[in-house]
Amino acid sequence: MSWTFGNKPSYKSLVSSIGISFFIFGMALFATNDWRKLFSCVLFAVISFVLLVTIVYPIFLPRYLNYVRIDDSGIEFYQVEDWWDKVNLVFNPYMIKPVKVIYDEITEVDAVTNRRLPVPQRLTDTPADTSEIIMPKLPSGIEITTVNREKIVAETNWPETPERCKLDEALKFARKHM
Repeated sequence: MSWTFGNKPSYKSLVSSIGISFFIFGMALFATNDWRKLFSCVLFAVISFVLLVTIVYPIFLPRYLNYVRIDDSGIEFYQVEDWWDKVNLVFNPYMIKPVKVIYDEITEVDAVTNRRLPVPQRLTDTPADTSEIIMPKLPSGIEITTVNREKIVAETNWPETPERCKLDEALKFARKHM
């Protein structure tokens, strides 16, 4: 048996960045209504492409690159850790290979959702109400604890999809094989 969640890497980010840039170029050209300002329209489109590729898509990439496969041999997922890898994935989505953790190396598997970074102690020492302090969310996904106590989170966006029931079955399956 096997369960697959999310999407494998693809060129969707690059194609949509190019499409959005062409749209911005067309809108800028339409707004100026002057072919003599073509250079400024092209420059505006190029700047928007660079911003999309270097800032916008690396932020939202975990929502699109969230492939996890649970089968008889182990858990397979993509692990992208730094910003440069995320930028490279827009141009070459097949540069990163999936990580496979076999069941012999796993001690525990859990689903994680809606976790937040802990509130720093300096903030809780003040008289402010700590319930009003909003800390950033940590990624949702499957937390794998290995034999050497390393915790790995295979990011998925399954809490926002109907795949939640499938994940419960897959985690039960994985726990039986550990």
